[in-house]
Amino acid sequence: MEEMTIYDSRIKCSGCTACVAVCPQKCIQMHPDEEGFLYPHVDLEKCIKCNRCKDVCPVKRPCIPESWQRKTYVACSKNVKNRIESTSGGMFYPIQEWVLENNGFVFAASFSDEFRVEHKMYSNTDANDTCISKFRGSKYVQSFLGDCFVRIRDILCRGGLVCFIGTPCQINGLKSYLGETKHNLITVDVVCHGVASPKLWGKYLEYQTKKYNSKISSILFRSKCYGYHSGGFMEIVFDDGRKYQGSSRIDYILRTYFKDIASRPICYDCPFKSWERCSDLTLYDCWHYTQLTGEKDDDLGYTSVIVHSKRGTELMDAISSKVYSIEIDSTLSRKLDGIMIMNSAKPAPNRNAFYKNIDKMPLSKLIKLYAPISFSDRLIETGKRVLYRLGVIQLMKLGKW
Repeated sequence: MEEMTIYDSRIKCSGCTACVAVCPQKCIQMHPDEEGFLYPHVDLEKCIKCNRCKDVCPVKRPCIPESWQRKTYVACSKNVKNRIESTSGGMFYPIQEWVLENNGFVFAASFSDEFRVEHKMYSNTDANDTCISKFRGSKYVQSFLGDCFVRIRDILCRGGLVCFIGTPCQINGLKSYLGETKHNLITVDVVCHGVASPKLWGKYLEYQTKKYNSKISSILFRSKCYGYHSGGFMEIVFDDGRKYQGSSRIDYILRTYFKDIASRPICYDCPFKSWERCSDLTLYDCWHYTQLTGEKDDDLGYTSVIVHSKRGTELMDAISSKVYSIEIDSTLSRKLDGIMIMNSAKPAPNRNAFYKNIDKMPLSKLIKLYAPISFSDRLIETGKRVLYRLGVIQLMKLGKW
């Protein structure tokens, strides 16, 4: 089978799948490259050269944001349990709860039974604590979209309500594919540092499973085991009851991610970095709650929310009974917490070498060569655990130390 690629180079493709969804011949498929990122490939024997795949590409033809008086809020879910179990302020929960209450459908990144990261759909007939827990929380891995865009279009055409939560490139891809604003579509993007390779994630899962000699039962990318302002710890619970916790100092996947080694090539020059976005809401971490609001920070986590549209304003009004929110200064919020709204991460010098060797070395050796963990990193990690167990960190947060 003779194939060709649609994208000009790897730094010009986000893997959004809009081209796959729009193809009338169904002759485009997403295939992983040597780094494990998915890219579109065209079966030339079936292609009729309609060029719809090129016309729909959001990198080549970005969506135009809605003209709206944008506002920024700090918000959190009033459901304390949900807030604690979420990455920041738990805003995903009240949004999806409202959508399900109105017989809508939610599409968001979830863990499969094998902990593959993929976008799934669920409705009020599917929703339960186990289901929602798989959707909750950050996942720094590019999600597999499958046929989500086609399913969303079909639901919208039937008059159904849809909420799609994803990265800015995924939102732009969906909007470009649909072609026009749908009143029954809600889009929520998450400010993104980049997305790691599914192949790298697979190697990480294999490493942890072998190390503990047990299957994984649950994963939290940013556990608040030491509080929100600890920065978050990878937390893995195994079937035998043991638990692994590691911060970005020592955890292999978090370390490569925040060392700017792990991300997709286009992420280092993301074309979707903008204050004005074509989503209805943008969510990002709020680390400076007290400075922005003048109120005491309880260290359970808060979410900054940018409202971009009339639909976004209506949604915030609709969930007002489920959330605590306060309008804040947009400029100050961007300055303190929103650096990644406008700026892309810069690739580490050894980023390409890391991925060139991803199939040649075990993960532990890759880390040792390209993201070595120092003695001081391990010492700080151990010290933090000891201080927490002794109650010193808690006393410091209370101002009693």
